[in-house]
Amino acid sequence: MKKRKKVKREFVDVAGMLVFEHHAYFKDYLEAQIGAGWYLIKRSLFDAGYTVTEVNAYRDALLEDFDKICKENGFVKYI
Repeated sequence: MKKRKKVKREFVDVAGMLVFEHHAYFKDYLEAQIGAGWYLIKRSLFDAGYTVTEVNAYRDALLEDFDKICKENGFVKYI
């Protein structure tokens, strides 16, 4: 059996989130930028009196920012 060559893993630190092998995760983006996961953010917005459409608009704005970062750096995005 042949031995495999060791492959150097590539980590990139962009916008406070750690990207592994050019795979960016929206969950990591939220934790780096806001400091919480989506469930906690959503619950906090509803507690503050936001409507469903306002919460969806907020999430869409976050997704646009995440998409922009991924396109600029050539990352594969995972939502």
